[in-house]
Amino acid sequence: MREILILLAFPVLLLAQEHKIDTIQENNQELHTLSDFFSKGRIKGHFRTYFMSTNNNKNLSDYYAIGTGLGVGYETSVYKGLQGVISGFIIHNIASSDLSEPDPLTGALNRYEIGLFDIEHRDNKHDLDRLEELYIKYTNNNHTLIFGKQFLETPVLNAQDSRMRPNLFEGLTYEYFDPDKKINWSGGFIYRFSPRSTVEWYNTTETIGLYNKSRHEDNEGINPDSKGVLYGKIGYKSNGLIIDIWDFYFENLINNSLFTSTYENRFLKVGVQLFYQYSVLSNSFEDFYHEHDHQSGYISVMGGYKLKKGMVKAAYTRISEKGQFLIPREYGKEKMFTTMPRERMEGIADAHAYNLSADFEISNSIDLRTSLGYYNLPEPSDSVKNRYGLPSFYQGVVDFNYKFHGFLDGMEAHFLLTHKLAKSDKIEPEYEINKVNMTNFSIILNYHFNQSKQEDYHGHK
Repeated sequence: MREILILLAFPVLLLAQEHKIDTIQENNQELHTLSDFFSKGRIKGHFRTYFMSTNNNKNLSDYYAIGTGLGVGYETSVYKGLQGVISGFIIHNIASSDLSEPDPLTGALNRYEIGLFDIEHRDNKHDLDRLEELYIKYTNNNHTLIFGKQFLETPVLNAQDSRMRPNLFEGLTYEYFDPDKKINWSGGFIYRFSPRSTVEWYNTTETIGLYNKSRHEDNEGINPDSKGVLYGKIGYKSNGLIIDIWDFYFENLINNSLFTSTYENRFLKVGVQLFYQYSVLSNSFEDFYHEHDHQSGYISVMGGYKLKKGMVKAAYTRISEKGQFLIPREYGKEKMFTTMPRERMEGIADAHAYNLSADFEISNSIDLRTSLGYYNLPEPSDSVKNRYGLPSFYQGVVDFNYKFHGFLDGMEAHFLLTHKLAKSDKIEPEYEINKVNMTNFSIILNYHFNQSKQEDYHGHK
């Protein structure tokens, strides 16, 4: 019903401004009529093929999958700041392991490859289509207001685009950004979600816990009650210094606050993040997270030295021992300075993370990133401090990206290799499978056309 109302609102909003659309120059186009508003828009598209494989240790199951998909969207012209956008995506499972079959030794299900498709229906290989964008946007003097289904990128609500399709969000968002001003701000209210690895749209209550449950068997079937997420940000930038202050309020559940700052000059880049969260006292929080009067936080710091075409960085993160660091993983991935692909620290308390990385721009076509990490975590059997049973581990990543030019401009090839090695020699298989002593690699081919710079983080990588 919301989708129909949004579509009907386009012409109503236009006519409300003026009964007849005068000739007006928008985006170097003359708009004489409502028909021009729609006919002089543009079609955009995205083709993506994704191969992923996971090799586990010893007698544990290995997996592979290859998926391909096509997305098509349409953007109207802009009239007096108003624009409408709609898009969708279709995915096909070309070939894969049996992603619905539990591992014979541990009973664990596949973790990574199923993320290319539909985590709720593991046997679904063909009916994988999703309405993605459907929104109205109004822009005026560096102010942007968007209502409807949209992509979003923040430290908590974000695309986490490392599968076939990213997260999407429905709600009202606002941003003020002027590159010539020192102050910027943004905010919004999100009330519906379509997490990556799903093909449906859900309300807040339905999404939290949609991904893998913790080891609390008695929270099966429990969904915390929440109407949505209210967030806001104020930012400052001047002479290489950037400061952002964020707050995310999950109604009836939890509040997350984040201070992040970076400074860079010709030679160096340094940064610090301070994060604090506390629970909203409610039966809903206690029933799902099994905690009362929850508090947690972390500090993450980074220092980097700039090369002629690249940077080497060192980073450290300390997660408080007070309580588990909790962000519903259906909504995004944490963005600590020590965050690496194929793992996350959500659900962990009392942890230390260390990271060394190097980024190189080898040419106009080739980017290379390598990184090493060590994550010192509580014992995986300690469900109070380690919600998902993740052992301490070392991790190495090679991330290679190639951009095509000329006739194939808009095409990118991406290779990602990651290996995780357990710190301990003695790990129970249930804590090992899909977590440590494993290698995961991906080959991704993207082709996108008619997409603006603003969409670079919108799942079109």
